[in-house]
Amino acid sequence: IIVQWGSFAGLSTGDTPVTFPIPFPNAVRHVWPCAQASASGAYAGYNTATKTGFNGNMWASVNTRQPGISSYLAIGE
Repeated sequence: IIVQWGSFAGLSTGDTPVTFPIPFPNAVRHVWPCAQASASGAYAGYNTATKTGFNGNMWASVNTRQPGISSYLAIGE
């Protein structure tokens, strides 16, 4: 089991490519993104997780992206 963490800057225009500090040798099992405090509120998400990274994103509502900083925790093997 390998645990990694980091942060990424969410964009209002699309996903942010995130690269893990080290690639997972076999597979990434889950990524937990977490939006850091924002005056207007935000939530973080991700898609396309691979052994080397994922695409991070931030949202103000279900269909409105929001810029800001998110942290993440990833677990894999």
